[in-house]
Amino acid sequence: MNAFEPLFWMGCIWVVARILRTGGSRLWLWFGILAGLGLENKHSTLSFGFAVTVAVLLTHHRREFARKWIWIAGAIAFTFFLPNIIWQIRHHFPTIEDLANVRREGKNVILGPLAFVKEQITDIHPILLPVWLSGLVWFLRDRRWRVLGLTFAVFFVLMEVGHAKNYYVFPIYPMLLAGGAVVIERWLASHAVWTRVAAVAVIALAALPALPLVTWMLPRASSCGLNPENTVPAIQASGNCLRKETMFSRLVEMFRSG
Repeated sequence: MNAFEPLFWMGCIWVVARILRTGGSRLWLWFGILAGLGLENKHSTLSFGFAVTVAVLLTHHRREFARKWIWIAGAIAFTFFLPNIIWQIRHHFPTIEDLANVRREGKNVILGPLAFVKEQITDIHPILLPVWLSGLVWFLRDRRWRVLGLTFAVFFVLMEVGHAKNYYVFPIYPMLLAGGAVVIERWLASHAVWTRVAAVAVIALAALPALPLVTWMLPRASSCGLNPENTVPAIQASGNCLRKETMFSRLVEMFRSG
């Protein structure tokens, strides 16, 4: 995951939401552009695109595949991704080789289904569980927005079955948080003003203790009493970032010595 991944994915989701609301199939062209840029940014966009495709097929919106626009969108995304594919072929698929090496060396912590769910709740922050969970439930129950709920469900299962890192799911959560915010806003609309203020205050105060863990500009993980080399899943991301600094330094030394 990087800073651009959620931007491209949520751009795609925004386009899908517009299609679901307006029925404008031509908007798939924008989906293709954003998905293509997302593929150039991170290969994980393939999994995201697969989840969207399955979600559409599982709903009455599958009729979109009888129209040309979604196919043109796929061609646009493929065109963006084609130089990357050619590079992979010419260099004997180094990305696949890297993934195989990581799996063979046991670098990643493999989590079971319950542990994977627990990590999602912990890392997104437990106080936000009612927010994104209510968003997911709303999407799945509402016929218009079911594609969005199924997109998350398919992607989540895909990541768990594939033993992906827990943070691979993070870029898709803004969609659920937005949906949950709508649900909570509607619920609070019929309550006293102080309940709205209290809801925001509780979330804001609960988030303060987690700031050292999510703000990489602070001193190293040791400032929180954590060992950055520890492979405990909750801080694996921090450990990986710190190890990459060491790897980069060694790489520079190798080039200088050569």
